[in-house]
Amino acid sequence: MDDDRQVDEEGLSRLVKLFYARVREDAELGPIFNDAISDWPEHLEKLAAFWSSVMLTSGRYKGQPVPA
Repeated sequence: MDDDRQVDEEGLSRLVKLFYARVREDAELGPIFNDAISDWPEHLEKLAAFWSSVMLTSGRYKGQPVPA
């Protein structure tokens, strides 16, 4: 990220990875997430794409965050 704290792809990716690394290590949340997610690299890329679409209007995310 730039010094003026603008959000960019690199910063979003770092934030997602750091956040979920901490979630996975948490005594209460870790087992829940680790049991539910089998492919962490793929999942983290999907989350980064989602937040990129939301915050940067990149259009990278193509899924359904809330299925009908």
